[in-house]
Amino acid sequence: MKKLLLFLCGLCILLPLGMLVLYAFAGRWPWPALFPESFSAARLYDTLDGSTLSVLLRSIGSSFLSALLSTLVAAPAARAIACYHFPGKRIIRALLLAPVLLPSTAYFVGLQTLFTRLGIIDTTLAVILSHAIVILPYGVWTLTDVMNSVGLGLEEQARSLGASPFSALATVTLPLLLPALVSVTALGFVISFGQYFLTLMIGGGRVRTFAMLAVPYIQGGDRQLSALYSLIFVGISAGIYSLFGGIMARHYKDAAAIGKGAM
Repeated sequence: MKKLLLFLCGLCILLPLGMLVLYAFAGRWPWPALFPESFSAARLYDTLDGSTLSVLLRSIGSSFLSALLSTLVAAPAARAIACYHFPGKRIIRALLLAPVLLPSTAYFVGLQTLFTRLGIIDTTLAVILSHAIVILPYGVWTLTDVMNSVGLGLEEQARSLGASPFSALATVTLPLLLPALVSVTALGFVISFGQYFLTLMIGGGRVRTFAMLAVPYIQGGDRQLSALYSLIFVGISAGIYSLFGGIMARHYKDAAAIGKGAM
């Protein structure tokens, strides 16, 4: 039964991806043929021209900055919520879900008004900050649960043995939180990379991202270009997760090797 469920889950994932590949690289596909009569990568080369590739690289960079900024803010916020008691803690934690629970249009209009008054509307900085705000609730709630499990016990023991507060945090708590921090950053990247409506409102059409290039083709019904852009989205997201996963595996492998050498 378990193998059957795994097979069905894999089929549900692979079938849509297989259809994307067929549409993306189909050459001649007359109706009612079940499969294309020929395949071609010409549209892929046309899609990834100089300007599109430049937008893609900028989108990757800005999404990574948004995810990193959100993680840097979420980590101390989660530590405070998980490890300390203060008035209004439950209310603050509930308010952190505002970007998720409130209607997106109303929330984005509020952000647009705020950035207009700050004088940074229609800039890359505003887009990065707005994406970070949207990512923040996911990071805080995920890291809060992790901080509840980790606690401050080991860090306090290190300080009782003479470690400074910064040394105890850097050598004891952060290594324990590292997998969660990496996961939250990767999740934030994927959320930011796929933002279209928020980028359009805050960037005013002047800040171009890869999502803004892809969505018009999807809405316009161009199946081949829609499939190509979708595959690029999937490839970039999977690549980011693989990259971060490889870094984590390398980190713990090296740490284990150092431990064996010391023994």
